[in-house]
Amino acid sequence: MIPASGTGTSGTNYDETDFGYDVMKRQNRVVTPGGTITQTVFNSRGMPVSSWIGTNDNGATSTDPTGGGTSGNNMVQVSGVEYDANVAGGDGNVTKQTAY
Repeated sequence: MIPASGTGTSGTNYDETDFGYDVMKRQNRVVTPGGTITQTVFNSRGMPVSSWIGTNDNGATSTDPTGGGTSGNNMVQVSGVEYDANVAGGDGNVTKQTAY
Protein backbone atom coordinates (compact mmCIF):
# COMPACT_ATOMS: atom_id res chain seq x y z
CA MET A 1 0.00 0.00 0.00
CA ILE A 2 1.33 3.45 -0.91
CA PRO A 3 1.24 5.84 2.06
CA ALA A 4 -0.60 9.16 1.72
CA SER A 5 2.60 10.96 2.73
CA GLY A 6 6.06 10.22 4.02
CA THR A 7 8.12 7.09 3.55
CA GLY A 8 5.66 4.65 5.08
CA THR A 9 6.20 1.88 7.61
CA SER A 10 8.09 -1.39 7.30
CA GLY A 11 5.67 -4.31 7.25
CA THR A 12 2.77 -2.09 6.21
CA ASN A 13 3.93 -0.15 3.15
CA TYR A 14 6.99 -2.18 2.25
CA ASP A 15 8.98 -5.24 3.32
CA GLU A 16 12.48 -4.65 4.61
CA THR A 17 15.58 -6.85 4.52
CA ASP A 18 18.27 -5.86 7.03
CA PHE A 19 21.98 -6.53 6.57
CA GLY A 20 24.66 -6.68 9.25
CA TYR A 21 28.43 -6.38 9.01
CA ASP A 22 31.30 -7.42 11.25
CA VAL A 23 34.19 -5.17 12.36
CA MET A 24 36.07 -6.05 9.16
CA LYS A 25 33.11 -4.75 7.08
CA ARG A 26 32.16 -8.22 5.80
CA GLN A 27 28.45 -8.88 5.42
CA ASN A 28 27.76 -11.51 8.07
CA ARG A 29 24.04 -11.21 8.88
CA VAL A 30 20.76 -10.98 6.93
CA VAL A 31 17.27 -10.65 8.41
CA THR A 32 14.42 -11.25 5.95
CA PRO A 33 11.03 -9.52 6.11
CA GLY A 34 9.61 -12.74 7.59
CA GLY A 35 12.15 -12.66 10.43
CA THR A 36 14.52 -15.42 9.32
CA ILE A 37 18.10 -14.65 10.35
CA THR A 38 21.11 -15.99 8.45
CA GLN A 39 24.55 -15.47 9.95
CA THR A 40 28.00 -16.31 8.53
CA VAL A 41 31.10 -16.84 10.69
CA PHE A 42 34.50 -16.04 9.17
CA ASN A 43 37.94 -17.30 10.18
CA SER A 44 40.93 -15.03 10.86
CA ARG A 45 41.80 -15.07 7.14
CA GLY A 46 38.33 -13.79 6.25
CA MET A 47 37.04 -17.03 4.76
CA PRO A 48 33.54 -18.26 5.70
CA VAL A 49 33.67 -21.27 8.03
CA SER A 50 30.03 -21.74 9.04
CA SER A 51 26.47 -20.66 8.25
CA TRP A 52 23.66 -20.42 10.79
CA ILE A 53 19.89 -19.92 10.51
CA GLY A 54 17.21 -19.08 13.05
CA THR A 55 14.63 -16.50 14.09
CA ASN A 56 16.16 -15.32 17.37
CA ASP A 57 19.84 -14.45 17.77
CA ASN A 58 19.79 -12.93 21.25
CA GLY A 59 23.33 -12.56 22.55
CA ALA A 60 24.90 -13.60 19.23
CA THR A 61 28.37 -12.38 18.32
CA SER A 62 30.25 -12.47 15.04
CA THR A 63 32.05 -15.63 16.21
CA ASP A 64 29.21 -17.29 18.17
CA PRO A 65 25.74 -17.04 16.62
CA THR A 66 24.31 -19.09 19.52
CA GLY A 67 25.13 -16.34 21.99
CA GLY A 68 26.70 -18.92 24.29
CA GLY A 69 23.29 -20.41 25.02
CA THR A 70 21.47 -17.12 25.67
CA SER A 71 17.80 -17.71 26.49
CA GLY A 72 15.59 -17.65 23.41
CA ASN A 73 18.44 -17.90 20.90
CA ASN A 74 17.52 -20.60 18.36
CA MET A 75 20.33 -20.25 15.82
CA VAL A 76 21.42 -23.61 14.37
CA GLN A 77 24.41 -24.38 12.20
CA VAL A 78 23.45 -25.48 8.69
CA SER A 79 26.88 -25.74 7.08
CA GLY A 80 30.58 -25.77 7.85
CA VAL A 81 33.77 -25.46 5.82
CA GLU A 82 37.30 -26.61 6.64
CA TYR A 83 40.34 -25.21 4.84
CA ASP A 84 43.74 -26.88 4.39
CA ALA A 85 42.78 -29.78 6.71
CA ASN A 86 42.95 -27.23 9.57
CA VAL A 87 46.73 -26.95 9.17
CA ALA A 88 48.20 -23.46 9.55
CA GLY A 89 49.99 -21.88 6.61
CA GLY A 90 47.95 -23.53 3.88
CA ASP A 91 46.83 -22.02 0.60
CA GLY A 92 43.15 -21.70 1.53
CA ASN A 93 41.81 -24.69 -0.38
CA VAL A 94 38.58 -26.20 0.91
CA THR A 95 39.30 -29.69 2.22
CA LYS A 96 35.94 -30.47 3.82
CA GLN A 97 32.37 -29.20 3.56
CA THR A 98 29.61 -30.33 5.91
CA ALA A 99 25.87 -29.77 5.54
CA TYR A 100 23.88 -30.27 8.74
